[in-house]
Amino acid sequence: MAQVTPRVAVIGAGIAGLSAAAKLSERCVVELFDMGGRGVGGRASSSRPAGETTPPLTFDHGCQLLTATDASFRARCATLERAGAIARWDARFGVLRARDGAFIAKADLPTKTSSDDRPPDFFGVLSSEDVFVGTPTMVGASDGLLSACSIARTTQRQRVCVTSLTRSAKTRSWRVMGVDVGRKRVDAKEAAAKMGERDLGSFDAVVVTDVMCATSGTPGSCALTFEGEDGDGDGSDSDGSDSVAAACWREMSALPPQSLFSLMIAFPTPLTGPPFDAAVVEDSDVVQFLSRDSSKPGRGRDDGVECWTAVSTEAFAREMVARAPLSVDGKYNPQTAEYLAQITPTMRDEVLRLLRGSCGGGTHGIGAGSVPAPVHVASQRWGNAFPSTPIASGGGGSGPGFAHDATRAFAACGDFVGGAGVERAWLSGTRAGEAVSEALLARGGRRASL
Repeated sequence: MAQVTPRVAVIGAGIAGLSAAAKLSERCVVELFDMGGRGVGGRASSSRPAGETTPPLTFDHGCQLLTATDASFRARCATLERAGAIARWDARFGVLRARDGAFIAKADLPTKTSSDDRPPDFFGVLSSEDVFVGTPTMVGASDGLLSACSIARTTQRQRVCVTSLTRSAKTRSWRVMGVDVGRKRVDAKEAAAKMGERDLGSFDAVVVTDVMCATSGTPGSCALTFEGEDGDGDGSDSDGSDSVAAACWREMSALPPQSLFSLMIAFPTPLTGPPFDAAVVEDSDVVQFLSRDSSKPGRGRDDGVECWTAVSTEAFAREMVARAPLSVDGKYNPQTAEYLAQITPTMRDEVLRLLRGSCGGGTHGIGAGSVPAPVHVASQRWGNAFPSTPIASGGGGSGPGFAHDATRAFAACGDFVGGAGVERAWLSGTRAGEAVSEALLARGGRRASL
């Protein structure tokens, strides 16, 4: 009997979801679910505020850049570069000392990498030889990864929130339920109660790439259920021990959210004073990274307006989230204009202080004329910006950077398993996709009923 192409649901269209879908679509039919409405990429995205300028201002308000060290990811970056999806960012990188405004260029930094010698390098710009950015925005990199998916075997479903995943031992398939959501992020449980869940289909396997699926009180939280298992229906094995799928889900749900804030700020003219294009900031309680977005390839503007993005420190984000938690009484707490009004002024003032200090005027605003008043200021909260500690990924056919339960045709991948950064997320998704497709085809390629 001829094999039937397996059908796989991929939850989340960030970097890990895109790379998993690309690998799976080589031999499987893939449906890619994502609750976002602006396109794919997750945190590898850009913000373009509407209505203020023409063309709109552009800020890489999430992931700032890509670095490549693994041979397979370097090869993928080379393909994306040839396609014009990414470009090398040959810029002035280094460390900016907040206490005195001094800038130390990357080439002049000590060779040692201990915490005593360098501040935390969140994006890896100080330790990487090759630095890339998406073109004309970071979304270009994500779109490039999406184009690697087989068009004939991949269906993309945007603005769909998956609310439940149910595994049937009898049919060896997964039933996926969800709700359609609009442009704004909503609480999944509330949306399901108001609009009702709808059947999104039956699948041979599911690949979860968004840790928020297992986190209550977040927009994308959903339920995981096992029917007809040898255990108690909770995914445990016959001896009472956790299956890889159940253990992975429990670890995902226990991961504390690690938040960050981004500040998007634009000036009427290019800043000639700051001697850098991107800097890791040392000794600031508020800002850990500062980037001149307009110095990136494809970001130039005819009107001279210059865009910058700042990323908060982890400590500042924790303090702000403590004042206004991500969830209240188990319900998602959205970032409203009133909420962000508590964040924006503090980050704005610190960015202006850092920029003016770097112009040679010290840290107290002397020489402030080198940095004019901004024409645009806004902030963004990233509720789950990065994993605190990646979860374990052993057993069940798992590999480096992903979790895989071959018996239940379940996999989890992304930075919460593989570690922070675009490269690790891509490797995690690619390896998970390969493992899932291999396992499905090994069992005979049976396909779930539509």
